[in-house]
Amino acid sequence: TQNGCSSTRQIQVNGPKTSVFHSEMVYPNPSAGMFNVKIMLNKSAAVNLSVYAEEGKLILSKKAAGADHYMFSEQLTATGLYYIVLQSGNSTFTHKLLIIR
Repeated sequence: TQNGCSSTRQIQVNGPKTSVFHSEMVYPNPSAGMFNVKIMLNKSAAVNLSVYAEEGKLILSKKAAGADHYMFSEQLTATGLYYIVLQSGNSTFTHKLLIIR
């Protein structure tokens, strides 16, 4: 400044949190009822899988822990659109699944 004074500030910049998910896949889609969910994580972590009907009703919930790769094989009996919600740590992914008969 003109008076010879100086000021220093320390600023911390945080980037977006990185997802623990490396990849996730729901197949076959559309399905006749049987479907698979394949999950690969960047590190070993617990995973929650939830299946919701189109109107938001929870149909199915599964939990697994202790690995960085997971495979869920499930079956739905009613025709319709479903939402597969995958959650691990602060990361969440949602996939649509269509069941046709």
